[in-house]
Amino acid sequence: MMKSSIELISGPYRAGKTTSLLADLAAYAGMSPLRQKPVIIVVPSSRYKKLLESRLSQISHAAGKVPGLFGIKIMPFYDLCHFALRKAGVPFKLVPEGLRPVFLTKAMVRLVGEGKLNSLAGIYHMAGTHRGILELIDELERAGLSPRDALATLSAQAATESRHVEIARVYEAYWQELEAADLYDERKLAYKAREYFAGKGANILGLGILAVDGFDRFNRLQIQVLESLSGQCEHMSICFDYAPLPEYQWKQKSVNDLHAVFGNRLMERSIERSTEIKPPTIGFKTLDRFSEMDEVVRRVKRDRLDDLAADEIKVVVRSLQPYRAAVKAAFEKAKVPYFIDEAIELNTMPLIKFVRRLVSLPQSQCDFKRKDVLLVLNSPFFNADFDSQTLVELDRTSLKFNCVQGAADWHKLPLKGNSNPALGLIQSFAACKQAGSVTDFVHEIENLLARYLRLPSDQEYSDPAINWEEHEALRAFKTVLSNLVIEETLMTRHYGPSRLSYDQFLYNLSLALDNTNFRRKNIYQDAITVCSADLVDNRPFKKIYIAGLIEGEFPKRGERSGFLSRDEVRQWCQYGIDIENPRQHESFELSLFSSLIERAREQLILSRPDFEHGGEELMPSFFVDAIPAIRQTRFGHLFAASEAARLPLSTQDLGAAYLWLKAEPQSASDLLESFRSRYGGAISLVRSRTESGALNQYNGNLREMVALGLLAIRQKSSFSVSRLNDYGKCPFRYWVSHELGYQLVKEPEQGLDSRLKGNVNHKILELFYYDLRKASLHLPDLQESEIFERLDRAVEAGFDWLSREPAFSPSKFFVFEKNEIVFRLRGFILAEKNRLNGDFVPTYFESPFGMEADIDSHELCLPAVISRASHGEFRLRGKIDRLDLSSDGTRARLIDYKTGSSSIKPQDAIDGRNMQLAVYALAVRGGMPGVAPIKGQYLSISSGGISGRVDFDEDDQLLPAVEQKIVSIVDGIAAGDFSLNPFKDEDCTNCDHRSICRITEFARQPQGED
Repeated sequence: MMKSSIELISGPYRAGKTTSLLADLAAYAGMSPLRQKPVIIVVPSSRYKKLLESRLSQISHAAGKVPGLFGIKIMPFYDLCHFALRKAGVPFKLVPEGLRPVFLTKAMVRLVGEGKLNSLAGIYHMAGTHRGILELIDELERAGLSPRDALATLSAQAATESRHVEIARVYEAYWQELEAADLYDERKLAYKAREYFAGKGANILGLGILAVDGFDRFNRLQIQVLESLSGQCEHMSICFDYAPLPEYQWKQKSVNDLHAVFGNRLMERSIERSTEIKPPTIGFKTLDRFSEMDEVVRRVKRDRLDDLAADEIKVVVRSLQPYRAAVKAAFEKAKVPYFIDEAIELNTMPLIKFVRRLVSLPQSQCDFKRKDVLLVLNSPFFNADFDSQTLVELDRTSLKFNCVQGAADWHKLPLKGNSNPALGLIQSFAACKQAGSVTDFVHEIENLLARYLRLPSDQEYSDPAINWEEHEALRAFKTVLSNLVIEETLMTRHYGPSRLSYDQFLYNLSLALDNTNFRRKNIYQDAITVCSADLVDNRPFKKIYIAGLIEGEFPKRGERSGFLSRDEVRQWCQYGIDIENPRQHESFELSLFSSLIERAREQLILSRPDFEHGGEELMPSFFVDAIPAIRQTRFGHLFAASEAARLPLSTQDLGAAYLWLKAEPQSASDLLESFRSRYGGAISLVRSRTESGALNQYNGNLREMVALGLLAIRQKSSFSVSRLNDYGKCPFRYWVSHELGYQLVKEPEQGLDSRLKGNVNHKILELFYYDLRKASLHLPDLQESEIFERLDRAVEAGFDWLSREPAFSPSKFFVFEKNEIVFRLRGFILAEKNRLNGDFVPTYFESPFGMEADIDSHELCLPAVISRASHGEFRLRGKIDRLDLSSDGTRARLIDYKTGSSSIKPQDAIDGRNMQLAVYALAVRGGMPGVAPIKGQYLSISSGGISGRVDFDEDDQLLPAVEQKIVSIVDGIAAGDFSLNPFKDEDCTNCDHRSICRITEFARQPQGED
């Protein structure tokens, strides 16, 4: 090899470039191990470093030597910069990656103070701005442009006040902040290495060979650093995958830069692929991703049974995100060990979610919120010294007494002794209420973790993978805390001490956690690796499975936003600053796909789903037709159940397939019979749910089961009108709410929810009209001023009553909520003043029938409405909002208040959906002899208008029809008919049970539709 020679070894993928290079390096290192100069191999990542170490070990074994080669070091590019500077005796300090936004913020704040930021002045403080500008700075650094270079280039092309010049000034200020702190980021350190070694003739590092391998592209900074180090070795070899073919076009920029920087010193050697292996290709398509991955795992399991080693199989998707659940389900069902090779975002870990919720409890905007406190106390990660019954009691009591948030709400709960564990949490955070330093708050969090954190993975028989991930997540979290303390130390040293609130500390912690991840660890010796396309090891495999060949996914349609969008990059390039990432070239995806299919040696399996899980149709990728080697591949459709019957993943898979296909296996084993008895009912349920219009026992129709005596419905002797209305709207709704007792529990909130608002409206109107009746006043005779004076007194009394309700907790907007209620009631009362005439006078208010009277406000209590159904007698109960009597007391008008203003028709009563007024009329008719109910009105409090009318004297068939409907409803309840059968589509809109309702699973037309 010539001294100081530089060689570029190029060729297509898998032409043997790396193998040839490693063989030469091994031979060089093995000549005279103690006298030869050291060899350094520069690689792009630690991942590729491990791969080369493995291949060098194989070369040593093949040569009959012990694993390892003396004198060869493998290091990533930035580690090379560290090594070279330290070897040359140049001191430096690196800024932690997580602290770079802090220095950028300081730089931007300084520029704002100097009046040098215009277009960024309104957004410079936002986290997204920091992230976007740091990404742009990274690209400027990779392009080999210092701030001075960037400003000089822009000054010749761009306007002085353009945003591009402004961003370049931010870049310059960022470097100045680092220099003031005597710190370097990774790329700035590469600049220092480039400047230090440029032009140095002496071989300070004493290297024999500097080899470069594994890079799929080079940026200008990397090439310039390598050029400056070329004088520090006897020979430099650069291996690069490149050939004059369409799929390599995206690499042309790197080749051009290599020639531009090294010039005539660069000697090229091309290695052609000796023989092109074209393994057989199989293609298939399935219904969705889950069935697709089932088929992939089915074939992988067969490969493993055929003794194919796990490291000879690779399952690849372009992106793991849409496939993660399908991969997990398929491999675990088949009981095949697998490893998902991906970075784990720290915030996605259950342990970190718990820790974040724990440390965020005292934040000022929603301190000790009920839901968050209970989630913390119920977490398996919480180190509890109380039993589960205590938590149940705490949950129920805090819900009953409307405990929303704040220490005061938790202290008011009537719990005995030390049975309120929330108070211990509140006390633990007492120190966080004061302003402090980051170190103070980190110390408090460490104490909290020591006291309250428990790792369930420490238990016996725990999953070792989950074990490792939990401990690794906790380690990463503590590293984040450590970095925050380091950040404070650096900032204090250069900018002076500062104190902050706990909320500010939590914000900084949240930003740091959002940008933290760690890689999964493969703890299994024989696991199938599943990874995204750009993380596949650069080596051949016997079998490669490539799933998800659909448009928009492979090829991936990525478009970056912000400061690195395609348009922004194009504008920078027009100013002479080339920051275009070669991976954004249109040929990159094709090159990546070509590289993948060429790594298969024995078989290539391609697959795609036809539909998304939600039913959206997917288009096949055009890549299949773009590559000649696989152009003839046919994608046959595979039916999941048939494939499971042919080659099952498990006994469960086989049994499910036979039950679904309604077929009998040739030889049914005892195991399959056991499966049939265990899962047959469940599969019948699924099949029944998929049948159109299936109103059977799985959808609430229990008539047959009740008739056969298999199920008994508890017969009720009393019904409220609102419950019967629920049945009229949808029997399934009634069943879930009132027979199963499932009610949607809404989290307590400050202020007035719809229920409390309705209650206080009713109470105020009751007090207002009662006051008029007691004073023998008639509303139409009063002046507006007197009406409002009396209404204001009723409002104060009504809100005084509300303040004594346990479920009420005023919010900071309570005064506005109260004003809105007063405004609505004033409009309502004025509308009533115009409506009321001499015929009827409001006489009784909130009068119960069939239930005990409230002795504080009622003097009229009517008996229950008694009727008879097929199973016997039953009673109706309720409360009449208002009862107006005529002057002679022989006629009655019934009023029902409504918060909303939607129209209510008389037919709604006959249909069983809104029967209040009809049942009120029945109660008056049966409990007030000599009084005839002739009219009814639904009055809207919000609009002040009449939302519905009923004329009982004109329609003498209305009440008999409603009575008949009530009897049919009660008979339906007794017979077990709770069919999923809403009367109208609008009845589903506000239903609390939409999350468990199956109305969308079969086609039906609502009863009320034509």
